[in-house]
Amino acid sequence: MPRTAPIALAAAAALALSGSALAADASPAPAHCDYSVKKTVSFATAKRKGIPVTVTCDGPARVSSIFMLTGKPERDWDERYRNVRNPPESVPHPTDVTAGQAATTRVTLTRNAARFLSRYPQVRVRVLLGVQPPGKRYFDSIDSGKLVTLR
Repeated sequence: MPRTAPIALAAAAALALSGSALAADASPAPAHCDYSVKKTVSFATAKRKGIPVTVTCDGPARVSSIFMLTGKPERDWDERYRNVRNPPESVPHPTDVTAGQAATTRVTLTRNAARFLSRYPQVRVRVLLGVQPPGKRYFDSIDSGKLVTLR
């Protein structure tokens, strides 16, 4: 019994040292961001300028947004491109956001998607916002997106 106490003490010290070394190597946490999007956007505006997304972050961050089709246009898009590589529907524009300042990033339709969606009188799309973690090349989505109607 007396020998187990020094062994346990040594193991606890080793774990504490390795835990502090891991904490020193960890990259800083990404900034927490909130965003808002208009509920309705003109199809012509979305085609020319893109859908504006207003973003506010609590720290400096690089953000980007995309949109995904929903409903019948999504099923028709998948049916149309089922035998070929699925082309992108939107073009993201990464934007740098400073802490506490509102910034606007835009997501535009590709030419192929604009031609395809022009057949529908009213299209609902889901706009997603992604935040780039420090030191990474990809963007993490912060939620499941917000619905926007293109008229």
